[in-house]
Amino acid sequence: MSEYSIGIDLGTTYSCLAYIDEDGDPVVEKNFEQEDTTPSVILFNENGEIIPKIKCSENVEKITIPHFKKVYRLYNRDNGKAIADYMTVYDETVDESQPLMLFDPYATWKTKNVCNFEARELLVPVFLKGKRVYQSPSLKEIQSYCKQQVDTLWDEIKRFDNPQTYYVDLSQKLWDIQQELLRKNRS
Repeated sequence: MSEYSIGIDLGTTYSCLAYIDEDGDPVVEKNFEQEDTTPSVILFNENGEIIPKIKCSENVEKITIPHFKKVYRLYNRDNGKAIADYMTVYDETVDESQPLMLFDPYATWKTKNVCNFEARELLVPVFLKGKRVYQSPSLKEIQSYCKQQVDTLWDEIKRFDNPQTYYVDLSQKLWDIQQELLRKNRS
């Protein structure tokens, strides 16, 4: 009987299984779709529809936000400052021509209507179907982008003493999915 070392990377976004073969080389075990990684806490039914799953915890900050998601950064068109980040389900879009009500997912009574904003998607595909589809920018380009993004933040958020919270808000659809899964998990 042979002995194998098996490694499992249970990431919050993707998971991967690998083992060390007889020659001592790592081998990634392919999933049913012949891909190296599998989305974490995402299931599909027999019709290919996504069945979102959630990881629950007594620590509220450790509860996952289920589903495939898009993340937008909302900028004020008048001054270019970042307003908040906005997380949606993958099939949602943000209509910049309409007011958007943001709410704190931990304190839902705290709301804010934003108008005159620009929404930019933050996530870009790096790998699709096991193939790299993104060309990494140079270190100078990354530094420049990071500096530019920090400059869009208000000074109250950047201060070290008693900084203002920068909010990451959920769309109503995403929040409803999360709350429904939490309710089902309690029973």
